[in-house]
Amino acid sequence: MSAPSDLPFQPGSNGLNGDGIPILRCELCGLGMTHLGDLPGRMGKASIRVFRCYPCNRIVSHSC
Repeated sequence: MSAPSDLPFQPGSNGLNGDGIPILRCELCGLGMTHLGDLPGRMGKASIRVFRCYPCNRIVSHSC
């Protein structure tokens, strides 16, 4: 998944819910993942957004 358009975001072109909270669907079970937080970018690198699927106990990160 290299391009943002490849991310399995829920409805909405920007991957945010109505409150502005990032949302993502788990690729394994299809349930919504919880946004744990954003890690700041350092030394010219992009920031990282971290999600967790509690039913699968899976953690996923994506560059923002």
